[in-house]
Amino acid sequence: PRRRAPTRAPLPLYGTTGTGDGAIARIDADPRIRGAEIYRVGERVRSYRLMAINDSTVTLAPDSGGRPLVLRLPPGVRRQR
Repeated sequence: PRRRAPTRAPLPLYGTTGTGDGAIARIDADPRIRGAEIYRVGERVRSYRLMAINDSTVTLAPDSGGRPLVLRLPPGVRRQR
């Protein structure tokens, strides 16, 4: 049988951090920019709106309605404070 290549998350989450101005998430969403970009709650991430940032997850609501997309930190990655 043929082995399948591992699939890459559509929007890789690299970290979440709490700041004095609220939480931020590092998401690799823009292919024109090398590495991850910084997003805050309420900002647009491709065709989604960032709704929540927690210790290990980020919740995005699609513009088209429907089910939210939940991004999860890889195992072993902790939120930075």
